[in-house]
Amino acid sequence: MKKTFMKKALSIMLTLVLLLSITACTENDVETGVINDVETEEATTLESETPQTKEETTEEEATEAAEAAPPENNTMMYQGHASVRIVTPEGKVIYVDPFKALVDPQLEGYDVPADLILITHCDLGHDSPEAIQTQNAGCEKITNEDALVDGEYKTFELDYVKVEAVEMGPNRHHHPGSGVGYILTLSNDVTIYVSGDSSRSEQMETFAARNIDYAFIYCSPHDLNIETASENAALINAKHSIPYHLSDTVVVFFVEELADAFEVDGKMVLKPGEVITLTP
Repeated sequence: MKKTFMKKALSIMLTLVLLLSITACTENDVETGVINDVETEEATTLESETPQTKEETTEEEATEAAEAAPPENNTMMYQGHASVRIVTPEGKVIYVDPFKALVDPQLEGYDVPADLILITHCDLGHDSPEAIQTQNAGCEKITNEDALVDGEYKTFELDYVKVEAVEMGPNRHHHPGSGVGYILTLSNDVTIYVSGDSSRSEQMETFAARNIDYAFIYCSPHDLNIETASENAALINAKHSIPYHLSDTVVVFFVEELADAFEVDGKMVLKPGEVITLTP
């Protein structure tokens, strides 16, 4: 009888140990499951956030890189008013008549260091080299006083451009000899005429024979009407005739109505800040 009691007691004890073991395992599994669920959720969150963070960083880096990138070679930007920026095939930067506007002291495009600055005449809207933020070592400046000496129009031969001074036709506000225009010939033979504040001149009649690629035509109502400007452009007969200096003030950089009224074969309208690739 004593042996029977001992067997029953042992059996009960084993059963209790087994139950305790099962309970402990179950609780551990639950805790492990909760931890695993939390870790999985955190991992999922990190995975979903990581690509977004990377994408945002990439966009920021791309924007910064674009802002820091130099302009493409062999391009031309119309900067508004009578200002033009040219980047030669070699990457040299030429500014023509830089303009420090009264209402916007830093117009677009003056952040690129200059290699050459050309001034057609000394006037508020044409002679503001201080608008250019920086200049490369050896930067040259040619003004109308350098380009027209004792009645002689000078030619300047640089490694990357040939600059010919030409007559700036007189008008109501510009007497004979008060300024010049320029014809630029780049190393790839692209030719660009910048008229300055020129009305019709005797020299202008010879330009058609030169097959000029791009001609910036003075259109300010300050001195002439748009019909006369169109006639001057027809006389020059460039492949691309670009109306510019479309306002009679230094606080307006572009007048679309006048640009629309400009009529000539090969008309090309550039708005301030617009950049084109130069082709012969």
